[in-house]
Amino acid sequence: MSLWQSGPAKWCKPFRGPLCLYVVLMTLALPAGGAAHPPPDPDGTLEEVVRLKRDGAPDLALRLLDTYQPPPSPGTLPAWELWERQRLILLASAGHWAALVERADALPDGVSPEFLQWAHTRAAMAELALSRGAAARRRLAALLWRDGATVTDEQRARWRRLLIKSYLADKRYEDARTAMVRYRQDYGRGGDSARELEARLALLSAYPAQAVAVLDGVAGEEARVLRWLARLRSGQMPPVAVLAGVIKALDDPALSPAGKRRLWLIAARAAQRDGDHSNRVRALEQALSYPPPAHRGDELLGGDGDELWQAYRDYGMELANRAQLLLGEAAPWFETARRIHALRPRDARALLATLAQQGGVGGDMTALAHQEFARRLGELPQGGRLLRALYLDSERFPRIEDIPAIVRYPLLAQALADEDMALASRLSAGLVQAPPGGNAVDWQLRRARLLLLGRQYDAAVNALERVMEAQQRWSRDGLDRYNQILFDLQILGRHEEALRLFDLALARAGDPGLSREILFWMADSYKALGHFDTAARYYLRSARLDDDPAGIWGQTARYHAAEALTDAGLRDDARRIYRDLLRRTGDPSRRAALKRKLDQLWLRPEQTPQHFPSMP
Repeated sequence: MSLWQSGPAKWCKPFRGPLCLYVVLMTLALPAGGAAHPPPDPDGTLEEVVRLKRDGAPDLALRLLDTYQPPPSPGTLPAWELWERQRLILLASAGHWAALVERADALPDGVSPEFLQWAHTRAAMAELALSRGAAARRRLAALLWRDGATVTDEQRARWRRLLIKSYLADKRYEDARTAMVRYRQDYGRGGDSARELEARLALLSAYPAQAVAVLDGVAGEEARVLRWLARLRSGQMPPVAVLAGVIKALDDPALSPAGKRRLWLIAARAAQRDGDHSNRVRALEQALSYPPPAHRGDELLGGDGDELWQAYRDYGMELANRAQLLLGEAAPWFETARRIHALRPRDARALLATLAQQGGVGGDMTALAHQEFARRLGELPQGGRLLRALYLDSERFPRIEDIPAIVRYPLLAQALADEDMALASRLSAGLVQAPPGGNAVDWQLRRARLLLLGRQYDAAVNALERVMEAQQRWSRDGLDRYNQILFDLQILGRHEEALRLFDLALARAGDPGLSREILFWMADSYKALGHFDTAARYYLRSARLDDDPAGIWGQTARYHAAEALTDAGLRDDARRIYRDLLRRTGDPSRRAALKRKLDQLWLRPEQTPQHFPSMP
């Protein structure tokens, strides 16, 4: 068996980190089977790929792979496999599951059995991350039926555990139980991961007492979460004891955010079973303040905005009954929430959330309830996450347009804080009016930029046209902020729209200094569109507005005009401007640059002067 048939993992165990990578690379450089293979990473690029992943730049690492990975030809396949292994690891770490599956399905002929098994195992895990249980099973079945000479018992056990997970992904619990029974017949209870999988299956199949027994002696975060849930569902501990135990367990600083979220969800289930509406709301608020699962929901615990809405309503109705508040009479609800907020903020939120869900109190009162509720949520450390869960991840509001406008403003602020520009753009699309207390012009400019960042170009341009037409008098600062958005349009290559909007700004500039800047930027857009003679005219118009003929602005504008004239084929005009600039400057570096430009004019081929009709 060759070195590559045994796989590097076994013989590389004594080494760690970069040294292991070095050993792999040097071994690959040796002749194998009489054929000399080229070294896989002669300049250290693959090692740089590994470093870039660690540095948090996986996309840059993938680009390096695209550029430098050797072709999968017979003489370079071992090296290609080493590079491809890093590619699949990068795709998995970035969550690009579909791309990983596509690469695994396109492996070239002749790859080693070990690499083939490794890649298809990764692909099966990617299928599970995509909740495609049947696809994962097809891949795993092919692996399990491979020639036993190249497959270890450990690998087969792993594939069979993944097979059980594929049944769980499709909610085929009886098939999963059958597969688990056969697994135990062949491998016993197995290690901690196998026992955790068995406990999860027992909980999903409504055998919580079995889950408690399976987890006996198993440590680790996953086992702790499953054990508390099994104790609650089996009735081995009363709900109030589970609630107290889980809250104590949450004090562990080693818990991951995902573990804390799941334990708070168990606390919410315990409080619900105990009829403790207050602690149910508390636990759900805490749970949903942590990030949701990255790929799919937790089939054991759930936990979403709709559940929290219902918890608020249950608790709010309990509070309303105590305070003798009547449905349909909004004012006493608001007054009670205001009065108790300082000492019992959770109770106030529950009353406001319940009022927001009521019918029959009038649209204005409902909107006000949502506004006050969102404001109170914003006072919490993770209130923005709760807002997203309640309004964006809830079936109560299937479309953004269904979310009350007054709530979209704080949601927009949260989207910006999360750097989720696509969401921010969608939220701002229908918010034509400024938020309460906001400046109308500032809001419209901000909204237009968000629309632009969300690639809603037409909506952004329309918003800018409306704000410019509605505001005849502009401050220098206001026009500067307006023009900044037009620079974004230029970067995006939307030069025709930028020119139209710059023209509106030019008519309102008033200040010669601002006018010359706008003319210069308009010239840039004409140049980008290939209208070089028109660009030259605008550069020269900009230069004329500089009071000092030798000033830096005027010289810069004339220099750009000469470049545009050159591109337009008007070399004599360009030469005259370059010579005039040469006479006006004494700076050695500028003089050298101008002389180079003059020399280059003689080197350029003759061009027919370009003339574009009817440009402004």
